Amino acid sequence: MLDFEVIVVDDGSEPTLYTQLPLALSDSPRLRWLRHAHNQGRAAARNTGWRAARAELLVFLDADMAVAADFVAQHWRFHLQQGPGWLGQGKIIGTSDGQAQPVASLWTDASQAVFATGNVSVPRKAMVVSGGFDEAFTEYGWEDLELGWRLLQHGYRSGRVPATAWHYEPLPQWQPEALARDRARAEAAGRGAALFFTKHPTLAVRWMTQLAWPQAVLDSALLGGRREQFWLVLARYMLKSQPKLGLALYRLVLNHYTVQAARRARL
Repeated sequence: MLDFEVIVVDDGSEPTLYTQLPLALSDSPRLRWLRHAHNQGRAAARNTGWRAARAELLVFLDADMAVAADFVAQHWRFHLQQGPGWLGQGKIIGTSDGQAQPVASLWTDASQAVFATGNVSVPRKAMVVSGGFDEAFTEYGWEDLELGWRLLQHGYRSGRVPATAWHYEPLPQWQPEALARDRARAEAAGRGAALFFTKHPTLAVRWMTQLAWPQAVLDSALLGGRREQFWLVLARYMLKSQPKLGLALYRLVLNHYTVQAARRARL
């Protein structure tokens, strides 16, 4: 049996989680709980976690995720077979049903990321060499992709691990406050994208962050001039009969907010 530990980092949550989580972990000797007194952002939380870990192989997961029974074994086996110098990226499958475990498809797992923390493994040595996650990324997103980019520059290679993680993503809620919250998160991701490009101003990163001019033209043609309102109405309608398509349309609108925020941050 593999020897492993699970570290949960509570990044300054509400008091209810502060009181409930330690009790939930008390019966699980493999689990360790660490807490920030105040929210510091995803990069800082992940740095706290890996620096406290005792193992030489690290596997990262995001919140609201479930994994298959062979998850740890698959990551361990990948690095055992590949040897040093590799990053292991597994599938991240989105689902709006907390009890379902769908297979990967274009609707659920279209990402080609080489270092997405919803399901990625990395040697501790790589984290030490790179310095870990850049804590300048304090908002939503991009701190993992930026670290992956730096690790590739250090000579690490990325491979696909047959390990699956399911990410619970609730269907859109159409109350104004819920829509505003989703938009704010999308715009925060845009500012993170702009920061990523500022730190690594290459053509490849420009395309990754959707800051290339052809992407701007396409976004403007599809959603400019408040045309996103049409797509929002269509997404809400399609969710009733074809939820996968409706969710894809909703993500298209959120991506528009991300692109626009990234371009504003670059001005």
